[in-house]
Amino acid sequence: MTQSISGSEALSVMYQALNGLSARQRAQADNIANINTPGYKAEKVDFESALKNAVASMDTGTSLVDRVSKLSPNVTKSTAEGGVNGNNVNLDQETVESQDTALRYRLLLDGIGRQFSGLRNVIREGR
Repeated sequence: MTQSISGSEALSVMYQALNGLSARQRAQADNIANINTPGYKAEKVDFESALKNAVASMDTGTSLVDRVSKLSPNVTKSTAEGGVNGNNVNLDQETVESQDTALRYRLLLDGIGRQFSGLRNVIREGR
């Protein structure tokens, strides 16, 4: 049986996704800042799989808001081969991924804005 996500649940999911994207942006900024640091290992952030699992398990009896509020991004060190100095940051890859993260962040902000616009319209019509 499929359940729909209510407005408050959708906002909770979007808020957690923003937190995950923020963590990813910080890791990407750290990676770029440490591009010349010998031995530095690039950080990678995964939050999508945990968020997807929380949304997929809607019939478990625990509210979606409770499940997503407990999520935290999974930060790992890259195992990619390093250069001569042991640093494995790939500037081209970090730049592309940083742009992708920024676009995803913007899309989520737009979605949150639409949720609040809808609420504002409902309030105005109720007067």
